[in-house]
Amino acid sequence: VFVGVLGQVDGLHAMELAESVADAGLSAAIKAGLPKGLMDKPAFGDAEAVQVRRSQLTAAELASPLGTYIVNAWRQRSGVATDAEGSELDIEKFKGSPESELLARYLTLKDAVRSTTITPSQFHEARPLGRGSFGAVFLSFKKDTGAPV
Repeated sequence: VFVGVLGQVDGLHAMELAESVADAGLSAAIKAGLPKGLMDKPAFGDAEAVQVRRSQLTAAELASPLGTYIVNAWRQRSGVATDAEGSELDIEKFKGSPESELLARYLTLKDAVRSTTITPSQFHEARPLGRGSFGAVFLSFKKDTGAPV
C-alpha cells in the first residue's frame, strides 16, 4: 500500500503510479544516452583510407540520400548549377571539394561497421527493463554511436 500526499492509495493505483514513474525514468535514461566516458571512438579510418575512399566515389553513392545532401550543399557553396537547372554533376570536380572528404569519411566508417562482427562488448547495458520466463530485457546503448538499442 502506498501512502502519498493525498492519503492512502489502493494497491492497484500505487502500481500504476510506480509504473508511470519508472517509465519517466526510462525516458530520461534514453534521452541522457550513453555517458561520453563509456563511448568508443568511431572507426572513421586514417587519412590515407579516407583519401582512397574519396578517389573511389561512385555516381550511385552520390545519388544516395546522404550523397545527395552533401552534393547539394557543395553546389550551394560553390555556386554550381543544381540538377533542377539541368546540370550534370562533374564527379571529378566534386572529388576535389571538402564535402567529398566528409562523404568519404562516413563511407569509410560505413564500410568498417559492415565488415565488423557484432559482439556483446560493443554494447553497454544501462538498466533492466523487465524479466520473463525466457530471460531479461535491458536498455542498452551501442558504444560507438551512443544510440539506444
